[in-house]
Amino acid sequence: MTVRAAIQVGSREPRIGRRDKPQVHVAMLGVRQHYAVPRLLQRAGMLGCFYTDVYAGNSPWAMRLSRCLPRGLRPQRLERFLGRFDPELPVAKVVSFDTFGLRYQWRVRQARNSHALDRTYAEAGRDFAGKIIRRGISGADVLYSFNALAPELLAYARERGIPCVLEQILAPQEVFQRLLREETERWPGWQAEESCSGEGAYLIEQQEQAEWKLADLIVAGSSFVVEALGRGGVPPEKCRVVPYGIPLQFFPARERTRASASARLRVLFAGGVDLRKG
Repeated sequence: MTVRAAIQVGSREPRIGRRDKPQVHVAMLGVRQHYAVPRLLQRAGMLGCFYTDVYAGNSPWAMRLSRCLPRGLRPQRLERFLGRFDPELPVAKVVSFDTFGLRYQWRVRQARNSHALDRTYAEAGRDFAGKIIRRGISGADVLYSFNALAPELLAYARERGIPCVLEQILAPQEVFQRLLREETERWPGWQAEESCSGEGAYLIEQQEQAEWKLADLIVAGSSFVVEALGRGGVPPEKCRVVPYGIPLQFFPARERTRASASARLRVLFAGGVDLRKG
């Protein structure tokens, strides 16, 4: 379990007191893996508090009103709002900053290029961390955050003796920009010409480097990301590879009939494709 690894790697002991399990506070912008981290912690009896931006579960009246519309008539943005909910997460444990979140989403939609988008991400992470700090993280034995959120939040936790787990969801910004430069040179004209660096990318890179120093444990979904962290100066003993899983109950095994066994296998992939991926 990554949280227990953080306790072992960290130099400070969590203040668990009489509780049998450490209480983990999770800070996350957006709906990453549809709230997989807080949901798994809740199942393990270890979720203390979950901080996020917009969360439909904290607006039950809006959910009921929205669901009065037939699914085919709901605007896409309304569908995305209704998706910001997990029935396994107790509402009492979810702290959402909805006004901030709506403003953040508006700024993302207004960004005209990748530079503006990177700057929006960096500034939103800092603002989000500030809101959590002002509210406080009392009762936390461990803080679980995500890269490029804001190092100020990790520093705040460390000052209170709380071990920090950081999830690095992508290769470091420096690696990201290098790959983009290489692919842009290899495939000129493949996409709109744009500089591979900018103020926003620089801000994210600085945030990441500060977070690596503050985190007690860094987890990533692949060895590629962990190796990139090592090249960025992160000690290998601070990193763990935790492969992403899938909810198997949605994909039950099924025996193929003789007719289907001879048919061509068809695979559907849904994901993002851009130049940096080659």
